[in-house]
Amino acid sequence: MTELCLSGGCYCGAVRFEVQGEPNASYFCHCQQCRKLTGSAHASNMQIAPDAVHFTSGNDSITLFQCGSGRAFSSAFCKQCGSGVPFLGKSGDWMYVPIGSLDDTPEDLIDYNIFWDDRANWYETGLSAPCCSEFPPSE
Repeated sequence: MTELCLSGGCYCGAVRFEVQGEPNASYFCHCQQCRKLTGSAHASNMQIAPDAVHFTSGNDSITLFQCGSGRAFSSAFCKQCGSGVPFLGKSGDWMYVPIGSLDDTPEDLIDYNIFWDDRANWYETGLSAPCCSEFPPSE
């Protein structure tokens, strides 16, 4: 992977950050814990050195949720809009950047689908569903 220089933030704009460095990995995590934390089919995260992420505004708008079971993991989000934002993992070795919180991303960013065997049973069916550029047509 090459060094990135990206910006990002939460939906409401209260939290803003910059990422500059070379990610260790970027992945879709399909484990049940990540599906519950995101309310989605998978989490989309970039793992990068802690000094590669710099918050430019809204640090006081961030809330951290520490998961008490399963793997040692957390979730950070804007307390105004609920959007996921970068957080330091419990080990302190890596920052986890929710890829959807970035303003722009390279198209080849994802390295892995992890915990694939735990994926939602509807995930692959959803990928083959008809695609609509807006809401689906009403019947």
